[in-house]
Amino acid sequence: MLTISNLTKVIDDSIILEDISLTVNKGDILAIVGSNGCGKTTLMTTVMNIVRPEKGYIEYDGVKHDKGTVLKDFYFIQDYVFFPKGRSIASIVDYEKCFYENFDEDLLCELLGEFNFNIHDVPSRMSKGQKKIIAFIICLSSRANVLILDELIDGLDIVMKKRIWSYIIDRTIEDETTVMISSHDIRELENICNKYVLMHEGRIIKNNDLEIEKEGLKRIQFSIDSDFNALKTESYEVKSFSQYGSVVNAIVEGDFNLFEEDLKENYQVGLYEQFEVSLEDIMLFNLKEEGYSYE
Repeated sequence: MLTISNLTKVIDDSIILEDISLTVNKGDILAIVGSNGCGKTTLMTTVMNIVRPEKGYIEYDGVKHDKGTVLKDFYFIQDYVFFPKGRSIASIVDYEKCFYENFDEDLLCELLGEFNFNIHDVPSRMSKGQKKIIAFIICLSSRANVLILDELIDGLDIVMKKRIWSYIIDRTIEDETTVMISSHDIRELENICNKYVLMHEGRIIKNNDLEIEKEGLKRIQFSIDSDFNALKTESYEVKSFSQYGSVVNAIVEGDFNLFEEDLKENYQVGLYEQFEVSLEDIMLFNLKEEGYSYE
């Protein structure tokens, strides 16, 4: 279990992380999403002990991170992947094995073959997407228990994305690996995560199991003959809505059947459809409540 408690980080007198508390269990795939500059990368680098917090602490399996902590159980892939110029994969792996005592060379060779790479290839000569894949292969081969992946799929084509997701899901099921992953591609993250954290201006504004969150919400699309004024009772609440002409898209929480009844009682309703909410929907209406909106 990874526990983050009351984490605060200040850089140049600006609060980058503010009182962050979070628990990630074994086998969780946690999506970290949020507005630009919300602190996602700083959170990840702090978990990796690269950045030191002003307040708070991080524990893994009950042991606190400190200056002497060796993070052999953690592997971090940064948004910008750097490989030493001219160094082969074999040379890079020799270095990685100094930190990861359970490094699996058989798995490395298997994955290199599946992704059409050779152990003597030189990553610094490759494209951004190829570098990401090489980093991911080494990450899995490290056999680390906690994988922290910052914008991993950026620059990858759709086929590579699907293959990466498949390996991540297999790893969490087979080894109960813990995964923390960020991306601006919210729809891709939704396909694999079981939990999510939504950040804004250095704070966590939402932290929940994704399926539990979806159970109480619906995206409802309907058409009416006038401007829509959000209905609200003790049984349901319109969390957010947008109207374009006669068509309204609303996120509703609570008793959806009663909402439909009240809507048809108050408006001349044409089209009426209910859909499951997406992680993108959840992110948008929660950020709107924080004053961060495209409207």
